[in-house]
Amino acid sequence: MNLESFQNVNSCLELGSWFAQENFISAELCRKIYEEYSREERIRSFKEASIGRNSTKIRDWTIRKSNISWVEDSDFDGIREFNLFLNRLMLSLNQHFFLSLKHFESQVAYYAPNDFYKIHLDQFSRDNRRQVTCILYLNDCPQGGELVIYKRGSKNIIDKIITPKRGTLVVFFSGHIYHEVRPVGSPRFSLTTWFRDDEPLVNDVFVPEAM
Repeated sequence: MNLESFQNVNSCLELGSWFAQENFISAELCRKIYEEYSREERIRSFKEASIGRNSTKIRDWTIRKSNISWVEDSDFDGIREFNLFLNRLMLSLNQHFFLSLKHFESQVAYYAPNDFYKIHLDQFSRDNRRQVTCILYLNDCPQGGELVIYKRGSKNIIDKIITPKRGTLVVFFSGHIYHEVRPVGSPRFSLTTWFRDDEPLVNDVFVPEAM
């Protein structure tokens, strides 16, 4: 990944608070991660996604229906390689926007047919620790599952509709961009990362929600 690639991300974020590009991450790397998390025994370990945080978390299938798995195994080659990219991206964001991002955390989200996630922000009210969201699509989803990006600060004006394709990378400011996942017609795997400006805690109970 060259310097120009990170400059393109920063320029788009500066212009409209979001960035999206197909084939940004190699198909080979995406396939490595996809093959690990799409294994039947791995899928069985996924948990039903919830909304809210900490003690207020609930499962509400009228708002969100999908399954998630924390990314914790740094010994896995594909994840270790992608984490190197994420560290470089975090450094670039800090330098360009004068941010104080300190760490990131990731989840893989699995959407089965008919799963969805209605319009929302990734940043909770009265909690701005999530600063930037990064989504990598691990496989093609030819039927449904589009990510709908709304104009900065708007819940009504659509800015972009993104069809999930392996290697597509999406980046946006977590507290500015409303977005949703339309109902899925075929299995959809994505790896979502949140860049945060707080210090990482060993026993942090804060649980991010994946797209």
